[in-house]
Amino acid sequence: MKLSEKIDLNNLDKSNWKTYRFDEIAKNISERVDPNNTDLTVYVGLEHIDSETLHIKRTGTPDDVNGQKLRFYKDDIIFARRRAYQRKAVIATCDGFCSAHALVLRANPDVIDPKLFPFFMHSDLFMHRAVDISVGSLSPTINWGTLKDQIFSLPPRNQQTELVELLWSLDEVVQSEINLLEKYKVFYDIYLDEVLSAKNKNDLSSWTEHLLGDLGDTYGGLTGKAKDDFGSGSPFINYMNIFKNSKVNLKMVDFVKIKSNE
Repeated sequence: MKLSEKIDLNNLDKSNWKTYRFDEIAKNISERVDPNNTDLTVYVGLEHIDSETLHIKRTGTPDDVNGQKLRFYKDDIIFARRRAYQRKAVIATCDGFCSAHALVLRANPDVIDPKLFPFFMHSDLFMHRAVDISVGSLSPTINWGTLKDQIFSLPPRNQQTELVELLWSLDEVVQSEINLLEKYKVFYDIYLDEVLSAKNKNDLSSWTEHLLGDLGDTYGGLTGKAKDDFGSGSPFINYMNIFKNSKVNLKMVDFVKIKSNE
């Protein structure tokens, strides 16, 4: 019998699950790092973390930042506590330091299998709770003092072991598909550049020019927006989305609800 057939994720038996405070499930690592005085070479900012993935695909260096940051160790979880609706929580693959707008979390192996903990962090149960307890409007943020007291239910260790095997197998399939799509995207970008540059090489009389303002709506700001206005709706771009980049990554922008009269 396949493991996926043995475990029905839609009908898990939770009769023997136990409840724990979050600070019993994981420890908050709050070691400080001065980027100007450290031997660590890897920096992970919130801009380096993609939404809805366990994996870090890019990093920065100490030269990129100033001010105190948080140290992390290999296999810790770096969780973006600002704008939790973006669902940013990744596994550290080495020692380094990260943005102070993140939480560095380490699973308690007596309560949860460390290999299951990343998936727990990405569960709807955790992420919805994280959004609910965030404070602030334009940049809602989670405070450890509130998060640590949240109550969650977890399965017994033998069931956790089965879930770990299944979830990591599924993640391997997902990552394989993502890698394939990224290769297609590279091909697409190259092809698109060749098509657009063809205007300089050929007489394409059917092409027309447009002003940038004709290609989308512009707004004067987000004054008056509340926390509930973010996380869904239309993508909006600010200067941080394009700073040091030539293209906008729509996976990293925020979403906001726009009223018709705005």
